[in-house]
Amino acid sequence: MTREGDPRTVLEKSVRIIRSRQETRERILLSTQSLLDRSSAQAFQIRDVAREAGVSASLIIQYFNSKNDLVFEAALRRLEGVHADLLARFAAAPPATLAGVMEVFIDAAWPISHIIRDLMALSWWWSAADEDRVNAAFRPRADAVRAALSAGAAEPDPARVRAAMDAYFAAFRSGCVTGASREEMTADVLARIARSA
Repeated sequence: MTREGDPRTVLEKSVRIIRSRQETRERILLSTQSLLDRSSAQAFQIRDVAREAGVSASLIIQYFNSKNDLVFEAALRRLEGVHADLLARFAAAPPATLAGVMEVFIDAAWPISHIIRDLMALSWWWSAADEDRVNAAFRPRADAVRAALSAGAAEPDPARVRAAMDAYFAAFRSGCVTGASREEMTADVLARIARSA
């Protein structure tokens, strides 16, 4: 029989509390992702996420500082699936050119792009920290582009790969402002790559 002050009992209770918090946080993120699948980030509020997750809005604020933070984290987690999709596409049919690689990249990244565009529109101020978070999240995608270019060939010119990723981000920012379609953004990226060559 264990007592309330017994170290084992205290440890078990602590583990239960931590698991419960992790499960609640996960439920909130999954509910946010579900809402993002059905509409834009501007179309719902924290209370809608709370209703979907079966928790209170004030509890969500305890886990996430703001709606932006919540949507940002849900979107960045979704990028992991995008990365897996990108690698699968490269493995199935490796593109022969930098432009081809970027077309596959944009096509694979598009499902997440509208969420980040929404975030930029939602933010009162798109900060350098926000930019760093997005760039860090996209870094594995840049590595996948580099790997796709080097498959079966010499190491790609790092300056060309960098120029391609810079072209992507420049076109992405421009597309956020203009509301460009996937086709328009792809054309803009390819034009920027051609100019940088």
